[in-house]
Amino acid sequence: PDGDRAVYLSDLANNNVYELYSVPITGSSTPLRLTPMSSGKVLDFRLSPDGAWALYSDQGGRLFSVRTDGSAPPVDLHWGLSSEQSWESLAFTPDSSALLLLDIGEYSTYGGLVSGPLDGSAPVTRLDLVSHDHSAVRSFVVTPDSARVLFVADAVHDERYELFWIE
Repeated sequence: PDGDRAVYLSDLANNNVYELYSVPITGSSTPLRLTPMSSGKVLDFRLSPDGAWALYSDQGGRLFSVRTDGSAPPVDLHWGLSSEQSWESLAFTPDSSALLLLDIGEYSTYGGLVSGPLDGSAPVTRLDLVSHDHSAVRSFVVTPDSARVLFVADAVHDERYELFWIE
């Protein structure tokens, strides 16, 4: 997104084992592998709004973040995508400082709407404390200034969805 680097999946080092690579768009250096060979196949990735971070999942469903310039090794966020979740369950904050996950379903780890920093420097925090039913949150958005998260949940009145926000 910032236009300095291209990030892509390739099986450059090992046939049929896709890994994440980054290269300056100027072509001034060779591709840089962002994922260690021991991590296994990278299935999918997303870039943060500022392009400084790549979020990727491995074949085990675990989520990792890595700086696209290769300045630091990947961070295991200790989050996972269950079979009931998808990339649509995830969102970066517009300022690229954190990641949000709607962690729902039978195999959820945290239960509900959670957030954590991309660099893994702090534990995951549950945001939707209005309800004890972790399946109550249905959708969420982050405001453009990253100051608030708005979410819809069936939390106060049964069978009725309400809008909540947190700072």
